[in-house]
Amino acid sequence: MADVIGVISGIVSPVKVTKELVLLCYKYIGSVRDAPADLRRIGNQVSVFLTEVQSLECYITTHPEDTDTIQTLAKPDGVLIESRSTIEELMSLLGPRMTAVESSASPRGLRATMSRLTLDDLNWPRKERKVRKILSDLESFKNTTTLALTNGLARDIQVVKVGVRDLQAGMQAVNAALD
Repeated sequence: MADVIGVISGIVSPVKVTKELVLLCYKYIGSVRDAPADLRRIGNQVSVFLTEVQSLECYITTHPEDTDTIQTLAKPDGVLIESRSTIEELMSLLGPRMTAVESSASPRGLRATMSRLTLDDLNWPRKERKVRKILSDLESFKNTTTLALTNGLARDIQVVKVGVRDLQAGMQAVNAALD
């Protein structure tokens, strides 16, 4: 049970950071006309990853006995720790650009923001490669999480199948006794 509590607290951290990034992406997309298509794609991929991590959180909460999966994901080099640092890295690459939009309330602030956005746009080709690598890593983390969830659910299905077979055998024995 201590493993489960540790893993769930380990999931809360990536979920929180991922939610912040998704919120920043969509806030930026909503406030900047013709927001870059890359940012929409990033927001969508991070949203999908967030959904997967939340599904994992739900699975671990409802399957505390699945210690193999839990221990594998909670390792220091496991998906949970790695995904958090990856999201933080992505946020550091995108964050200044997106938070600049939020801080541009005055006309003078807007001019400074536009200047920063232009510099960020010029820097984008250099950052884009890193962002693509990060998104690839997130995709890998998502696939690992999906595999862990699928394996856990497959075990559940197997247990149900065995239960149904036992029930069928019992029903056949009752029918045979009645005949």
